[in-house]
Amino acid sequence: MELKDIALVLIGLGFFALIISGLKTHAILHILNKSNKELKIWKILNLFILLFAVGYIVYVFFVFSGNIEQRIFITGILYFTIALFVNLVVWVNTRTISDLIKKDKAKQQIQDELESKIKISKENEEKIQIIFQNAPDAVIVINEQGKIIKWNPKAEILFGWTEKEVMNKTLSETIIPERYREAHNRGLKHFFKTGEGPVLHKTIEIEAINRQNKEFDVALSISPSKIKDKYIFIGFIRDITEQKKVEKQLMESEKIVRQNFAFTNSILENIPNMVFVKDANKLRFVSLNKAGEELLGYSKEYLIGKNDYDFFSKEQADYFSAKDKEVLSQNEVYEILEEPIITKYKGKRWLHTKKIALMDDNGNPAYLMGISDDITERKMAEQTIRQNSEELEKNIKLMENANKELEAFSYSVSHDLRAPIRGINAFTRIIQEKYKDKFDEEGKELLQIIVDEAVRMGKLIDDLLAFSRLGRKDLEKSNVDMTALAKEALDEILKLSQGKYTAKITVKDLALARCDSTLIRQVWINLITNALKYSFPKPNPVIEIGSYRKDEETVYYIKDNGVGFDMKYYGKLFGVFQRLHSQEEFEGTGIGLAIVKKIISRHGGKVWAEGELHKGAGFYFSLPD
Repeated sequence: MELKDIALVLIGLGFFALIISGLKTHAILHILNKSNKELKIWKILNLFILLFAVGYIVYVFFVFSGNIEQRIFITGILYFTIALFVNLVVWVNTRTISDLIKKDKAKQQIQDELESKIKISKENEEKIQIIFQNAPDAVIVINEQGKIIKWNPKAEILFGWTEKEVMNKTLSETIIPERYREAHNRGLKHFFKTGEGPVLHKTIEIEAINRQNKEFDVALSISPSKIKDKYIFIGFIRDITEQKKVEKQLMESEKIVRQNFAFTNSILENIPNMVFVKDANKLRFVSLNKAGEELLGYSKEYLIGKNDYDFFSKEQADYFSAKDKEVLSQNEVYEILEEPIITKYKGKRWLHTKKIALMDDNGNPAYLMGISDDITERKMAEQTIRQNSEELEKNIKLMENANKELEAFSYSVSHDLRAPIRGINAFTRIIQEKYKDKFDEEGKELLQIIVDEAVRMGKLIDDLLAFSRLGRKDLEKSNVDMTALAKEALDEILKLSQGKYTAKITVKDLALARCDSTLIRQVWINLITNALKYSFPKPNPVIEIGSYRKDEETVYYIKDNGVGFDMKYYGKLFGVFQRLHSQEEFEGTGIGLAIVKKIISRHGGKVWAEGELHKGAGFYFSLPD
């Protein structure tokens, strides 16, 4: 091979190496796609390769056109050396570029991760913002200066301020009542000095104010947070006005329940009846009041946790247990009218007991409650009453028979006495008329006494007959105008008295009555006559007749300002032939008020009197509806 050919081969290889280096450089530049200073050399080298290629073409042209072999060889070696050097530089820097590529990839990975974190951070921020905007509580954020930097929609609703209106204002200017503002400012200063705060990281209940300066209750929670060496304070605020109202109502209800429980417990402890409670499962005592302790003879502490078999005989315990189980099987009050019990100290007693099952929330029996009344004395009294009633019935029959015989005797005697008395009266009057000239004044006076006494005796016999008839006459009740009846009786008395009485008499409107008008007319005649007679000696006598309602009865009365009577003799007023004054003072037979009492008693009413000596008296009688 000639020197010329070797030079051409060397130059060709150098050119090929430069081409490879250029392509590699292009590839690296394309991969990097950068314009850093570190890559400018590769752009220059690329330009050099291009110029070298052009020069090589021109050089080949001259070589083939002239005979300069030696220069060609030298030049070929030179170009080959340059190509090798360039290729070496490319190879060395390829490693550097490879490192740069790796670094760039790492940097790109870091950048991708950073972008991913930024994206996540933005997404989280968006979520936080959504939560902030839609939080059910008011959320307020303040900075280190105490100025508002965040104010969510719920805060706008709760306090009435918009976010724009409160920005850079302090809480003292917006929602803190005046009495808390100084404490709020002290709290901020204390936190920056110590890093602590008495209200941080906890929920407190306090008052806040709205835009209208109206206070209301809130639940407040404050949490500090540090961002870029700056503190912010996040407050969560909830309106608890309704909650407070409910709590207040619950407290009042609980107070009432406690009071009612204490009141009920006090009643149960102090009522005279035994009250006990047993559990439904084992029928053990869980409660017993004081009356129960006294009756049974055991203390509450001793009985609690025990059942009837622990202190009663088996026979009696079986009886009580059977009754208790029967009570628990039905949801209603179970009454035991009479049950015997053997007590520790009082012996055998009789109880009237009521028991009921107390249910749990599921409707199952949980407890049994019983109330027992010790009826031993009542039972003994009933037995005594029964015995006395039997004896009383016998005595009543004897008295009824005696009364009938007495009435018959009184009627017979009165009837039989009337004829002789009339005879005495008639014959005495004949003597007065025919033989008046035969008697001196004393004789005439004695004859007049006989006549007067005969008349009085006749009146007494008439009253006795009237009194005896009252027991035999049947009542004929009807609706009676008592005002008219009293006035009718008064008119009759005044007519018979022929102007003897001058009392001022007032008859008020009287209530209607359901009664026997004939008998009640006699009552009015007797009472009015009595009032006129005993008020006659007094100057300016006054009589009042009226009525009033009392205890489902109508009470009628007649009052006078006459001589009255001493209440110590009250027991004699309504007795037969009982008089508080002598015949010489006031005429009468002593039967009038007895007749009044008997008539009113037959109507099922009562009669009574009130009086004071020399100041008048009042007589009252009641008639049931």
